[in-house]
Amino acid sequence: MKKLLSILIVFVLTATVLCACGKKQETETQPEQNAEAGQQTEQLTEQATGQQAGQAADAAAEPAASKEPLDAGIIVEKVFQDLHLSIAYAGDIKVSAMDEAGNYTVSFKLNNIDCNYVVNGYTGAIVSKNVPPEALAQPENANDPLEKAVNMALNTIEGYSGGAQNIQASVEDGIITINFDFDGSHYTFYYDVSQEKLLD
Repeated sequence: MKKLLSILIVFVLTATVLCACGKKQETETQPEQNAEAGQQTEQLTEQATGQQAGQAADAAAEPAASKEPLDAGIIVEKVFQDLHLSIAYAGDIKVSAMDEAGNYTVSFKLNNIDCNYVVNGYTGAIVSKNVPPEALAQPENANDPLEKAVNMALNTIEGYSGGAQNIQASVEDGIITINFDFDGSHYTFYYDVSQEKLLD
């Protein structure tokens, strides 16, 4: 009986010592794991910060790349797109030099009435406009002057029934210049928008 009791006591003591060692090892492992997790979090934070800095630098570089002002021709196009009107209706079109705010002033005449637009030279956005309603009055059933000018020019060719090539039309101060090739010859015509007729 004493022998059995001695064995039992030794067994209990051994089990107690083993449990204590296991807990100590577990406690030591936990700070190591926490330290590793902390290092990983730091690395991820550094990577995220680096990526954000890179993106911010890219974003800052983009506006710098678009600092080139738009061409005056594009500015004028934007004005007449906003008006929903053919440039052929306008006369005396002028584009000012860019001001300190980065804007162009486009001045022109519609129906002999002075009009103007202020347009941002970098974005093409309309800043302001001054177009009296009477300047936009057009005759009922008015055709596009460009189309009218081209058709009138083509119809001057005897026996013309189609086939003109390289048709080009440009407008300056209310005069439309029409160029095209037909039957081996090159033709140039000038059309006065205000008089609605071809010039000699």
